[in-house]
This record gives sequence, structure tokens and C-alpha cells, in this order.
Amino acid sequence: MAIACSQSKWTRMAFTPYTIILQTTPVVVIAPYLTIYLNNVDIQQVACACIIAFFPIFNNTLIGLTWTSRELRELLQLYGATRYQVLLYASLPNALPYFVAGLKISCGLSLMGAVIAEFVIGTGSNGPGLAYRIMESAYRLNTQHMLAATVLLSGTGLLFFVITDYGTDKLIQHWLEKD
Repeated sequence: MAIACSQSKWTRMAFTPYTIILQTTPVVVIAPYLTIYLNNVDIQQVACACIIAFFPIFNNTLIGLTWTSRELRELLQLYGATRYQVLLYASLPNALPYFVAGLKISCGLSLMGAVIAEFVIGTGSNGPGLAYRIMESAYRLNTQHMLAATVLLSGTGLLFFVITDYGTDKLIQHWLEKD
């Protein structure tokens, strides 16, 4: 979607209002609509996590695609490069670090989206998750279980970030020099 929006001003103008509305509307408000339109609780929870995680990736990638050096694009066009070649050889490599940054941001946000979904929508077919355990412990004033579930969630978020960081470093090591 970011590539389509970067290639066409009209596409960007058409999608921008929808992305802004969806991004600024709290997931707590969107979640009840997901329960109406999606029948499976697991799919509802994944949809919440994806909605939250999508925007940093989309926005960062779009910035990287559109902030490609004008001089580089003009040089490629001077040598007869097509629009597709400019995208492939200039814009996409320029957008890669932005895409990676969006992934790193989204890995933690997706976990937050899953927790919010479980708070709002309820538990999935696999039984209650950590968010349910936190709520249950809070209602029962069982701070030890609540703390344990919070530590597990934080550890999971840290694990997601480490895996994403390692994977993205491997992805971009061929294109960019990293300090």
C-alpha cells in the first residue's frame, strides 16, 4: 500500500483520510465492531493487533519511499530509467531503513494490540491469555499473579523486539553500513 501511495498522488490522497481515521481511532472503539463483523474471536484479536501494528510500518515506509533524493531520481531518469527502475533501484533501497524502523516499532505495538483486544473482546478459543490473567488478578487484588503476568508480557515484548532487531539487521546488512 505504501508503494502504491508513493507512486500516485491520487492514490495517496484517496487513502490518506482512511488511514488517518483508522490510526487515530482508539482500538478500544474499533474492537466492538470487529466482534460484529468477524465471527472468530482469534481473528478479532489478530485484527486488533494488526490494526495497531500496520500504521508505523506503512507511515515509515511511505516516508522512505517519498524522501528519496531528487538528485538520484533525476540521475536515473537522465540515464533513461523507467519509473519502475527508479522505484526498484532508488526508492526501495532508500525506504528499507524506514521499513525496518516501522517493524521495530510495530513488534511491541502488536503485543499491546493483542492485550487490548483480549481486554475488550475477551479470550479466544485457546483459553484465557495473559491479559485475562492480569484483569482477573486485579479484580482479586492478587498482585503477585498480576506482576507475574506483566513480567511475562514484558518479556514477550522484549523477545519480539530482539527477534525483529536481529532479523532486520540481517535484512539490511547487505544494503547499508551500520555503525
